[in-house]
Amino acid sequence: MGHPNLYRVTLEVLCDGQVSDSHSFNYGIRTFRMQNWIAYLNDVRVFIKGNNYGPGDTRIATMTREAFDRDMRLAQQCHMNMLRVHAHVEHPAFYAAADEAGILLWQDFPLHWLYRREILPEARRQATQMVRLLFNHPSVALWCMHNEPLYTADTKDERMLTRIRTYASVFIYSWNRDVMDTQLKQLVEAEDQTRPVVRSSGEYAVPFLRPGTDGHYYYGWYIVYGRLHSWPIIARQFPDNIRFVTEFGAQSFPNIESSVKFMDADIAKIDWQHLTERHHFQPDVLAHWIDWQAAGSLEELVQITQDYQIHVNRFYIDRLRLAKYRPTGGIVPFMFHDSNPAVQWSILDYWRVPKRSYTAMQLAFSPQYLFTVIDGERFPVAVPREIPIYVVNDAHQSVSVTVLAILTAPDGRELARIERSLDLPADCMTVELERLRLTPTMVGTYTLKLELRPEDGENQVQQYEMIIVPAR
Repeated sequence: MGHPNLYRVTLEVLCDGQVSDSHSFNYGIRTFRMQNWIAYLNDVRVFIKGNNYGPGDTRIATMTREAFDRDMRLAQQCHMNMLRVHAHVEHPAFYAAADEAGILLWQDFPLHWLYRREILPEARRQATQMVRLLFNHPSVALWCMHNEPLYTADTKDERMLTRIRTYASVFIYSWNRDVMDTQLKQLVEAEDQTRPVVRSSGEYAVPFLRPGTDGHYYYGWYIVYGRLHSWPIIARQFPDNIRFVTEFGAQSFPNIESSVKFMDADIAKIDWQHLTERHHFQPDVLAHWIDWQAAGSLEELVQITQDYQIHVNRFYIDRLRLAKYRPTGGIVPFMFHDSNPAVQWSILDYWRVPKRSYTAMQLAFSPQYLFTVIDGERFPVAVPREIPIYVVNDAHQSVSVTVLAILTAPDGRELARIERSLDLPADCMTVELERLRLTPTMVGTYTLKLELRPEDGENQVQQYEMIIVPAR
C-alpha cells in the first residue's frame, strides 16, 4: 500500500521560558474502517491476511525492539498485513515496530473466556487506560473487548456436560458477552471515535438473534467441532460466519533442532506428561486425528504433525480465499509464534525457527495464488469428479501470469494438461480458470500439480492429492 510514513511529534511544557518537561512520539495519518467485515485503508479496499500474535515472550519485559523488528519481517515475508494481538497488551516496543513496518494490529483487550460480575468496574477502568495508552499508534486499526466469552475451563475437557454449558454460553446467554462486553464496547467507542470496536471475538452470527463478529473454527482439531470436511457445509449454510475468520489451526512439534532443547531426542524417553503440563501439548486431541504414537522417532513425529498442520491450514485458507469479498474480508489463523518452548499451533517456534508450516502458509498467502478446492476425503472409483482451478490476485496492481495444471493417474500417466497466460486485475476476486472432469478408472492417488509463473516474481508450485477407493 506504499511506505508507512511517520511523523515525529514533540510536546514541551515551558516554565519561565525554560523547558520543564517534554514528550516525543511517532505518529501516522491514515483512516481505517470495516464495512461488512471488509477492510478499507485510506478508503482503499484491502484483503486482510495475518496471524494471532501471543506475547513475544512469556516474560514480556525481556523482549527488545530488535526482536519485534524480526517478527515484523517474518510476518511481511509471509505476506501478512495484520497481526491480532491476542488477549494481551504487548511491550511498547512492539507497537513502535508495527508502526514502522506498516503492519495493521487487531488489538484485544486482555479478557479471555468467563469472569465474575464484580470485575466490571475494573474492566471499564482498564479499557479506558488501554485506549489512551495506544491511541497514537497508527498500526492499531481496531479494538476487540473480549476473546471467546464462553464457558471453557480447559480446552482438553470434552465431557458432554462441558459441551452443553459451552453451547449455552455461545448460543443462548452469556453475561460476559451480552452485558459486560456490550458496555465495554460502548465505553471504547465513546473514548475513540476513529477505530472500529468489536464487542467480542468468536461470536457466531445466529439468524434472527444476533449478527455475530469474527469466526473461530477448530474443525479438524478440537473433537467437539468435528471433522475438517464438516466445516464447508456450515460455511455454506451460514456465510455470515466466514466474513472474517481469526482462529483455526492444529498443533505441531517444532523442528528437530528446537524440539531437542526441551524434550529428549530419543522418542522412547520423552516425558509426555511433562510436555502436556508444561509445554501445551494436547496428545489426546492429536490422537483423534493422526496416530502420532506410531512414530518411530522424534524426526518422524515432527514430520507427521507438521504435515497435518499444513493440511489443516491450507484447507481453511483455500476455501476462504475462494470466498474473497464474497463474503470473506480477512484470514487470521492461530497462531504466529510460541511464547515459550512449546508444542502448539505456531508456524514459528519460540526461537523463531520457521516450521515447514510457515513456508506452506507463505505460499498459501501469496498475493497471486493458484489453487483448487475439492470437498471430500476419499472418492469411489468410476464416479465422475469435477476439479475446479482457481486463481486470485491480492496485489493493488494488475499482474500478468502463466498458469500450468497437470493431472496424473496413480501409475504416473498424464491425464490432462492446461497452460494459459492471463492478466489478473488489481485486488480481484477469485476467478475460476478451468474445470477438469475426472472419472477415475483405478484405485490409488491421483495428483494435480499447479504451477503459477508471475511475470515478475518467483514461480509457485504445489500439488493436491485425491485418494480413490474401491466402490462400495
